Amino acid sequence: MQSQTNRRGNLVHFVKYRHTRLDDLKQIAKDFGLQSKYLYLRNLPESPHPEFHTVRLKHETTPDGLRGIRKDQGFRDPSEDSLVWWSLAMGPEEIQSAETRFLEETFPDRTEEQASEQQSFLWRFTTSPAFKNTSRLGWYRFTFPLEEVLGAYSTQFCGGVQPIMRIYKTDLYKQEVMHVVLVHSPADQDDFSEYPLLTDDDPNAICVFRDGRFIWRPEAMSETHNLELIYTQGRNVMEVKDVPSARFYVWDHAAVAFHVKRGQTLKFDIDGLRQNLKYCNPDKVQYTLSNETHHTFDEAKQLVKSLWPDFGRRLEVERSLLQGFRVSAIKLILVGWIGSGKSSIGNLILGRHAFGTASPAASPPTGGPLSPVLSFKVMEGGVASLTCQYSVKRFGLSRVCWGRGGCGTFWCSNILVQTDENGVISKVEDRYRLTGDILDGQMDLDILNVRRTDSGPYCCRVNIDGIFNDKKMIMNLRVVKAPASSPPRQTTTITMTTECATEMSTPAEETTTVNWKTLLSSQLDLLRRNSTLLRPDTVAVEDSLPSVSLQINAPILSLSISVLLVIAAVFLLLAFKRGVYRRGLKSSCFSSEEPRHIIYEIRMRRPVQENIYTLD
Repeated sequence: MQSQTNRRGNLVHFVKYRHTRLDDLKQIAKDFGLQSKYLYLRNLPESPHPEFHTVRLKHETTPDGLRGIRKDQGFRDPSEDSLVWWSLAMGPEEIQSAETRFLEETFPDRTEEQASEQQSFLWRFTTSPAFKNTSRLGWYRFTFPLEEVLGAYSTQFCGGVQPIMRIYKTDLYKQEVMHVVLVHSPADQDDFSEYPLLTDDDPNAICVFRDGRFIWRPEAMSETHNLELIYTQGRNVMEVKDVPSARFYVWDHAAVAFHVKRGQTLKFDIDGLRQNLKYCNPDKVQYTLSNETHHTFDEAKQLVKSLWPDFGRRLEVERSLLQGFRVSAIKLILVGWIGSGKSSIGNLILGRHAFGTASPAASPPTGGPLSPVLSFKVMEGGVASLTCQYSVKRFGLSRVCWGRGGCGTFWCSNILVQTDENGVISKVEDRYRLTGDILDGQMDLDILNVRRTDSGPYCCRVNIDGIFNDKKMIMNLRVVKAPASSPPRQTTTITMTTECATEMSTPAEETTTVNWKTLLSSQLDLLRRNSTLLRPDTVAVEDSLPSVSLQINAPILSLSISVLLVIAAVFLLLAFKRGVYRRGLKSSCFSSEEPRHIIYEIRMRRPVQENIYTLD
C-alpha cells in the first residue's frame, strides 16, 4: 500500500495492480498501520451482493471544467497523469435487472407464484454516492453510452482497433473505495504492460468487461447500513427489515481512466456534448476545490445557454436514480364485518398473501358488486361459471383476457381466452367460452366439463387506459370429485307457448331423448346477437336440467307435433320482424354512419339525447 495527496488536496491510500476485495484491503491497511473508523467495522447486517451490468459512463465537472470541455470540444486531463476519468453510471434499469439476476441465482427453483410475491428490495440498499443523483465532483454531469465513448477513443487514439483494458489500482479514501480500470491504446502497451489485463470470465473479479458492457460486483453499495436482508427459504422470497441503529461503513464503486496524452483531447460532437449534459445538485460531501464557485440551477441554465446558444432544449436536472423504486409509506385500515373480504382486499393491495383468508365453499353470489377475490366450488364434470364485468359506458369497449394463475405484470399469465373491441380473438380450447353481453361489459367465462386439474386461481383482466389502471379480478376455482352414485334420471316434458315455459317432471324409463335445452340456448344466443330492440326475456330454461326428454307414445306424439307447430310459427314471426327491423336499420336511424355511443345507448335500450341547433 502507498499513499499520496491528490490535486484536490485529499489523502488517498492505494494498492497498484489489483482490484482488492474489502477483506484483503483491511489486512493490507492494518499491515500498513492505517487507522480507519469505517474500514474495520464488523458485525454488519446482512446485505445483498448483486452483479450490476452497465453500458453507460458518466463524467462530472465544475463550471470551469465545463467551459474547458466546451472550448476543447471534449475531455482532457489538465494534470500530469494524462488520464480522463469516468465512472460507471447506474440507473433504475441497471438496479432492476441486477435484482432479477440476484433472485434467479439465489432461488433457481422458485415458482411463478413465489415470484409474484416478491417485492422490489434492491433499491433500498443502493444508497451510496455511486447511485445518487447528487455529485461530489461538480454540478455538471455528462452521461454517454459506453459504446460511443469506446468508439471515439478507438478512432482517435487506437487507429480504429480495440483499446486495451487493464486492472489499474484500488484507491482508499476516508470512507470511499474506488476500483480503477485503465484503458489505453495498443501503441502504449509497453508503458502499461506491468498492469494485469482486465479479464472477462473471472466470476470472482470485482469488475470485468464482457459483451460490450462493464460487469461490476460491489461489496458495499450502501452509504449507511440500516437495513437487513432476510432470506425466506420456505417461500423463496427476500424481505428487508430495519435495524435498530445505523452502521457507517465504507462504500465502493468502479471508475474507468482513459489514457489521453498531455495536450490531446477525447473529442465529441458539440451537440452530442450538450445532449448528454444535465445539472446535478451537490452532495453533502464535496471534493471540489475551495476556490470553485457553487452554481445554482438558475446559474447553471445561464452558463449552459451561453455555451450552447443554439441548442433548443432546456437544461434538465438529474433525476433521482431511485425515484422509480421509492414507495410512499401509506397505512390503510380496512374495516368490515367478518367474512366481508378484508383479508382478500389486503392481499390484493400488497400483491402477495400476507393475510389468511377462509374461502367459502358455497357458490359465488349471483347479484351485487363483484368481490376482488371469489372462491368457486364445482362438481367434477360440470360447468364452472366465473363472472367478470366492467363499465363499458365509463371505459368504452376494452381488451379483456382470462388467464390461469396470477394476473401477470402487463397481461394475463397462461391466457385462456382474450378479446379485443370486436370480440374473441383467441382461446386455447373449446371448453372455455365467454358468455354475457360484451356490449354491456359482461365477460363471464364458462369452463365446460371441468376436471380436477382445473382447480386453482383464475384472473380476469380488463385493459384500461393509463398506468396501473387495469381492472383485475382473481377467482379461485375448486373442483371436487363427483359422487360415486348418481340419482335416477328424470324424463321432463316441456310445454312451450309464446309467453312462458312450464315444466312437468315425471320419473319414467327413457326411450328417445331430444336435447331441447341445447336447441333453445342456441336460438336464444342467435336472437341475442342479431336483435337490438327485441329481448327474449320471456323465454326461460332451467340451467339445472341435465337433459329434456319426451316419451314417444300416441297421445304425447300428437301433443308434441302441436307444440312444434306453435314453436315454428313463433320463429317465423320473429324472422319476419327481424327482416322488417333490418330494413329499418338500413333506411333510417341505425345506419353505419351513426356515432358509436348512440348505437351503444340504443342497444342498451336507454334514452339518447342529441344537441340540435337551429340556425336562422
